[in-house]
Amino acid sequence: MDIQNTKNKYSFICKIFFSEKLTTLFLKSSIKSIAKSVVCFAILLYNLPLTAQQAKFIESEILLGGIVPNYPNYPKTGLSKGFSISIGKTNFSNSHWANYYNKPSYGISFSYIESGNTVELGKEYGSTLFLDLSPNINSKQLWFFRTSIGTTYFSRYYEKRTNERNKIIGSHWNWRFKAFLFRDLIVQKNFSLRIGAGYIHSSNGHTQLPNFGMNAAMLSVSCRFYKDNPYLTPDNFNRSESYVKAKRKHFFQNRIGLGFHEYGGTLKPVGGDKKGVYAISFAYGLVFNDQLKLRSGFTYRYYQHYFEEIQNNDSVKLSPSTWSASNLYWLLGIEYVVGNFAIDIEGGINLHKPFYKYHFKQHERDIPIDKFLKSTFPMRLGLNLYLFKVERKKSLNPYVGVSINANFGQADFSQLNVGLSKTIFR
Repeated sequence: MDIQNTKNKYSFICKIFFSEKLTTLFLKSSIKSIAKSVVCFAILLYNLPLTAQQAKFIESEILLGGIVPNYPNYPKTGLSKGFSISIGKTNFSNSHWANYYNKPSYGISFSYIESGNTVELGKEYGSTLFLDLSPNINSKQLWFFRTSIGTTYFSRYYEKRTNERNKIIGSHWNWRFKAFLFRDLIVQKNFSLRIGAGYIHSSNGHTQLPNFGMNAAMLSVSCRFYKDNPYLTPDNFNRSESYVKAKRKHFFQNRIGLGFHEYGGTLKPVGGDKKGVYAISFAYGLVFNDQLKLRSGFTYRYYQHYFEEIQNNDSVKLSPSTWSASNLYWLLGIEYVVGNFAIDIEGGINLHKPFYKYHFKQHERDIPIDKFLKSTFPMRLGLNLYLFKVERKKSLNPYVGVSINANFGQADFSQLNVGLSKTIFR
């Protein structure tokens, strides 16, 4: 059956969630559009007016380390080296969220990294949003944990004729996740010198195969420049006397998502069509202290690739219906709200995903525990941008977001989300 006839079987989903024009545009796009969104969000955030208790900074960083191989016959790597330039703010105000996160720093980082094998692995150009948190409360802040999410561009990726050994990265544009630990060594009026170590992961979220993903362990030396360094006065980072824990609230949250991926396993088939994954989610939860949102509910997904495989593959013993190409799972999610942004982490248990056993048999190694984990536990990690901050106490708060979805730890598809959160004030 050709694609046009197949589309008729699930066209109602497109009509419910998105227009066909929007769907086509999204499937033709890539993580490149997400990269532009990250930069735009960060510029908007950075240019918001400062209060008297916020300080802008510029940070320069030198990175040294190495790539951690994750499959046999891995290309030579050598020493990885690079640098980054970051712009950001340190918020030591009396605001509720600044106190909750112990007066954090946040911003955007632009980086360049290359390994000792640029012929096969290329060069990396990244942009990530970051959040620095310190464990020190009412004392001098010296240690900081940084989490980052964004995108990166690889100048070289897998090509069958010219770069066959690079099965790490399958496309130019990829997601990037970073986790680093820093310690300040020198704190002066206009700068802070720090050292750090951390981990960087890059992957295209199964949007183009092959996609083993790149993992790197890095050491860091950085210098942060301020007009007036707030860390020179430790009292700036004491918890404000006006800070009071907010009352617990109830909320409902709905989300629709449009994702895309290539059908296959980590390695193959290469060069397949990109098809849509459509999702709708309903959840109920509690807001703790206005910064932590814990929710539970259900998500329904429809896989376009699954439907076409059921239609065209005689070995698949499933009825050619929308329900056979669907996934229903119970979800448990948590959001860490930081101003207008929220880091969104979600897990769950699959209640219905009948086609996955055929997908696993075709494209994965037959390891029972691996099959159980990937077929049972869906995961999602993303970043949301809310229209209103929590302090505005709006009952209805719409948001947009991006996320990467996985079968346990293996990437499944990348996704654009639109949602609405309704808080119940008592």
